[in-house]
Amino acid sequence: MEDDIRKQILKLRTSKSPEDILRKSAIIQDILISTTEYVNTKNILCYADCRGEVKTGGIIDDALNKGKKVFLPLCEEDYSMNFYSIDSMEDCVIGHYGITEPKACDEKRFSQSDFTRDTVIIVPGVVFDRNHNRMGYSKGYYDRFLARFDGIDKIALAFEFQIVDEICANPWDVLMDKIITENGII
Repeated sequence: MEDDIRKQILKLRTSKSPEDILRKSAIIQDILISTTEYVNTKNILCYADCRGEVKTGGIIDDALNKGKKVFLPLCEEDYSMNFYSIDSMEDCVIGHYGITEPKACDEKRFSQSDFTRDTVIIVPGVVFDRNHNRMGYSKGYYDRFLARFDGIDKIALAFEFQIVDEICANPWDVLMDKIITENGII
């Protein structure tokens, strides 16, 4: 059942035109940038969009221009994920799964000492429900990372068609605090 809904939503996502994705992503970015969590954050952990996800380039540029510390994820071969700070997208390379990733550097790795109550993580996903459950790509990268940083503000970005009434959540799945779509905040 989970795989069926994941495949269905991914198929829907790939059917959207680049113009539609850009237009809706701009709306979602504007909503995010106006949230209290984003305005007040010093650290923003974000993803570099790929394969029809909500675009994040505008968010990354805005955060860097406002002097926020921006971190992007690096997926490790052991299915762990770490975030590393960047000064620009020039600090990145194409990595696992064809995703733009930062270069690994211990001094730039997000750690418990970087974690404060005003840290926000922007989370991608495939399917979400109105109870703030999230279904990703089934590898568990985000759930394992978020388990290490309990209390971090979790904001998911999704297109409205990625929202369903209810998905079956697993005990290890981490709830999102907010989900932002082109229609507003859930």
